[in-house]
Amino acid sequence: FLNRCTDGVYPPGSTFKILTTLAGLQQGVVDSQTYFQECNGSIMISNRIFRCWETHYELNLLEAFKQSCDVYFYQLGMKIGLDQLAKYAYLSGFGDNIGIDIFEESNGLVPDSKYLNKKYGRNGWGIGQTANLSIGQGDLLVTPLQMAAFILALLNDGEKIKPFIVDSILDKHGELRYRQKKKIDGQLVFSALAMDFIKKCMFEAVNGEKGTGAGAKNSYCSISGKTGSAENSSGITHAWFVSYFPSENPEVICVIVIENSGHGGEIAAPFASKIAEKWMNLK
Repeated sequence: FLNRCTDGVYPPGSTFKILTTLAGLQQGVVDSQTYFQECNGSIMISNRIFRCWETHYELNLLEAFKQSCDVYFYQLGMKIGLDQLAKYAYLSGFGDNIGIDIFEESNGLVPDSKYLNKKYGRNGWGIGQTANLSIGQGDLLVTPLQMAAFILALLNDGEKIKPFIVDSILDKHGELRYRQKKKIDGQLVFSALAMDFIKKCMFEAVNGEKGTGAGAKNSYCSISGKTGSAENSSGITHAWFVSYFPSENPEVICVIVIENSGHGGEIAAPFASKIAEKWMNLK
């Protein structure tokens, strides 16, 4: 009896790199051609080795996003800072309920320094928490609905639109008794240039060379998206794929979470392809 769309909370894994990229661009600590220390499969942060899922060598921001390089995003997250990352996450709708028109909805959790001090003590955590947050790990928890609403705002020039289930109600005579009105719940703080760039990144992650979302490609329409493989302390990795289609004129946002299944690119992305195919056939 758990509605996983609204009430299930998960670490988002690399799908959170969408937020980290936007925060870095907005803070001015990175641009599309920024390079950091190259990825040799791992990086030392505060006397601890943080690993990447692959060896990517030298990448700029677009390539790092497309290939989902953890080493790049660890460094980007530390330049942004934990509290700034948390702030942008809160302002983007994470850490609070979206307000959909059903009762069961979780807030999720966005860890800032105040939260970490309370949980671990002031000396009980370090910069590694920032590195983890930058790739959607650590104490961070989000719902699939929060991620879908975030993508919805990106596709609507930053307008945070409340999603709803009931569109209208007719009585037994077919008379309209209620129609849901579009509700705007604020605006994303990111610039139009930053949001346009992240759309380019999501397109390349599926359609570009070495993109981790290549499993979503199909012959019916182009899909833009971001994969995520969220480490799960109680089992196998959760597979994520956050996407929308058609890329050039979006009609559908598709957020897929498959619990305890493996990597997002291998497990979740192909389902988006099947859903897009079905949608286009129905049309």
